[in-house]
Amino acid sequence: MKRFTTFSILCALLIPFFFSGCKDDAEETPFNDSIPSSGLYFKMKIGDKVWEGNNMPEMFVKKEPEGETSKMLDFIVCTDDETNTAITVLGQRLYLHAKVNDNGSLSNYNIVYKKNATTTYPTSFDEYMNYKSGTLSVISQTDDKITAKFVGVLSPVNDYAEDVSVIIYFQEFPLDRVKKKLQ
Repeated sequence: MKRFTTFSILCALLIPFFFSGCKDDAEETPFNDSIPSSGLYFKMKIGDKVWEGNNMPEMFVKKEPEGETSKMLDFIVCTDDETNTAITVLGQRLYLHAKVNDNGSLSNYNIVYKKNATTTYPTSFDEYMNYKSGTLSVISQTDDKITAKFVGVLSPVNDYAEDVSVIIYFQEFPLDRVKKKLQ
């Protein structure tokens, strides 16, 4: 009986040490931890998955053509060069459109996120999500660069999965006007 009591006391003292190193699932690395202090950078946290980088083939923002009365911002990030007609599957692609109101606020969002989507017919994809709710905030903007952050919810298309929380960060994205087509 004495050995059992000693063994029980030892177990009671040692068990907390074994579990103290375990990370609680609720604990997460803060979103901003991996973001560099400057330079072109993109990060998207969609549910519990993260997509980030600074050297993807397409990372830019388009704004309305010169002289256009309606203002907009189109953020585009893609792991593949979409102008290459030989590509039949796009790894990951994000398109975020926002209308710029007269007072500078943003509205009328459209967000499309695709993963492993075919560029040919019939279309297929691993993931496809659309805008459900959220807000885009412009953090800083110059004539040729913009930094912005979107926080909101995306809704899966053709899937019965629940809506997914998303944080999207665009750092120092090149800003250029849409070119009008000559007629």
